[in-house]
Amino acid sequence: MKPAIFQNKAYSAGMGIAFLLVAISPAIPFTTPQLLSEVHGLSPALTGVIMLPSALVAALLGRKGGGGLPNE
Repeated sequence: MKPAIFQNKAYSAGMGIAFLLVAISPAIPFTTPQLLSEVHGLSPALTGVIMLPSALVAALLGRKGGGGLPNE
């Protein structure tokens, strides 16, 4: 990649936003239970019940979209 491409302001801004999203997104599964239990005062069981639908959807979409090891 040529360094001159970073002179394009739209490209540089898009790359900066993409970097931030990739850096922040792994923290969401770890901070959500903390937020639900500490800030909202929910029990660990209720926190798990609230997070269950998103885990199921992620598992189903992962099977549908692939991204795992190929079937041998």
